[in-house]
Amino acid sequence: MNHDIATHKTRAEHDAATARLRLARSLEEMLEQLSRFGQPRVSLLSRGWHAHITMHTSAAGAQFEVQSDFGHRTPAAAVDQLRNRVRDILNQEEPQS
Repeated sequence: MNHDIATHKTRAEHDAATARLRLARSLEEMLEQLSRFGQPRVSLLSRGWHAHITMHTSAAGAQFEVQSDFGHRTPAAAVDQLRNRVRDILNQEEPQS
């Protein structure tokens, strides 16, 4: 089941989703968990591994991407950095109006 950031209506749902991101251990688990938030990709470039994800959003016509740095020695290192960045974004507080 796909989620977007807007689907986490309660703090408990939000916390549970980010906790699942922390618990992943293998590359496969990390990619599977990231797929709940968007479309993750892992690439081997000439200077090393890179990962990025196009995140699901609820806004029509909108999208955003999160990326790892370039040049990781392993695909797992690139995906782990991406996972941490996604978790940091999901943990950000919404601005008060």
